[in-house]
Amino acid sequence: MENQETKAEQAENQGHGFEHLIEQIAKKEKQTFKISLLLSFLLLIVGTGYLVYSFWQVNELREDLRREMASKDAEIQRKNDELSNTQTKLDEAKKAFTTLYPMLQKYIVVDITAENLESPLVIRSLEAQQEIQKISSDGEQRRRAITVQYFKKTTDNGKVETALKEFGFNLKVSPPIRKDLPTNLVAFGKKVTVEDARTVVYVLMRAGIEIKGLCKGSFASNALVIQALGDAALLSSQPLSVAQVKEQTAFRQCRSR
Repeated sequence: MENQETKAEQAENQGHGFEHLIEQIAKKEKQTFKISLLLSFLLLIVGTGYLVYSFWQVNELREDLRREMASKDAEIQRKNDELSNTQTKLDEAKKAFTTLYPMLQKYIVVDITAENLESPLVIRSLEAQQEIQKISSDGEQRRRAITVQYFKKTTDNGKVETALKEFGFNLKVSPPIRKDLPTNLVAFGKKVTVEDARTVVYVLMRAGIEIKGLCKGSFASNALVIQALGDAALLSSQPLSVAQVKEQTAFRQCRSR
């Protein structure tokens, strides 16, 4: 009897141990499942973050590409605009050259082509021509009393003489005092108006002669004389612009020669 009770008790204890073991295994499996679930969740978060970051990078690359293409398009447009503006200027220059060519052939000594229309020398010539066109013919009678002494250079082909005569000046052509000196100075007497002195300067500038000074000459007080001279002291000076000639109101006494 006792043996049977002992065996029953042992069997019961074994059953409890087996149940405990099962509970332990189930508990560990539950913990393992929780850990796996947590790891899966963490992996899902990391994967989602990576996808978001990758999507952002793709958008940034697309935006960079769009900006680069827009920049290149803007640069191409700018180059096209520059080319168009240059072509327009060239067309205008050629048109101006065609219109002015007869006048250039008649009066201007320098060799002018469509390619050098923007050179300082040619610009001065054309600006001087504009000022000459504004000069009134009313003063022609007055200019006939003025003697313009021009020291002729072999390179002017008579064009300067022709232009001065057309304005009614009494032209006196003389051989150059110094052949090595270019004409660069205009001197005028006390009785000569500044307007008439400027007219002579404009005629010379139109012909391509670089005038570097305009001064009062040491002539007799009643002399109506304008001289076109060469002054060695002015060789290194910059040529006067048409605007400077127009704006000059004070005139120094020409230095003695």
